[in-house]
Amino acid sequence: MVASKPSTTSAPSASQAPVRLGGCCTPVVGVGGPGIGGGACCGSSLDAGGVSLMARGHYLHPHIDNSHDMDRARYRVLNLLYYVSPDWRIEDGGHLELWPRGTRGEPLTLHSKFNRLVVIATNRTSWHSVSAVRTDRNRTCVSNYYFSPVSPEADDYFHVTSFRGRPGQPVRDLLLRADAALRALVRKLRPSGVVRTRHYYKR
Repeated sequence: MVASKPSTTSAPSASQAPVRLGGCCTPVVGVGGPGIGGGACCGSSLDAGGVSLMARGHYLHPHIDNSHDMDRARYRVLNLLYYVSPDWRIEDGGHLELWPRGTRGEPLTLHSKFNRLVVIATNRTSWHSVSAVRTDRNRTCVSNYYFSPVSPEADDYFHVTSFRGRPGQPVRDLLLRADAALRALVRKLRPSGVVRTRHYYKR
C-alpha cells in the first residue's frame, strides 16, 4: 500500500547528516493490511530517520528494508518519504520505483516532485528502488520509519536489508542475493549485529 499526497509543511533545509524527527506514537490500525494493529511508534529507540542526498549518477537497486528495529523487538511497518528538491522534473531521474510483482516484473514510478509525501507499508514483499539521478542538482529526501510490536503479516519473520539486481542483470542479482544471505546468516548467529551503527542514537 502506498499513499502519496502533496504536503503543506515547509521544506526543511537539505543536509547529509542524520536528523531526529519528533517523538510520537500514532495509531495505524488497518493501515497497509492485516497485522498492523497496536499502533506504529517513533520516539526514543523506536524511530529512525534522516535526510538522504543523491547526486548525478546515484541510484538504489531494488531492495526490501530490514524488517525490525535495532533490538529486533518491533517490526518496521511504515516508511515516510518527503521530497524537498524544488522544481524536480521527470527528466531529472531519482524517482521512487515500486515493484508490486517482484523484481522480475516492471516497476511503478513515482515522481519525486517537490513537497510530495509518500507513505509505504513495509513487509517481506515491499520491494522499492530509486532510479539514477540525471541532473547536476541534488535530489534530497527526508525519511522517517515507524515500528509496531505486531507483525504486518500473518506470521513472524525476520530479514536484513536485501538488494536485488534489476531485470537484465542476472550476475549482479546473484551477487546481491549472496550478499543478503551472508548478512542474514551473520544476524542469526549474532542477533545484535557485529557493528553498532553510528546513525543510531538514544535520548
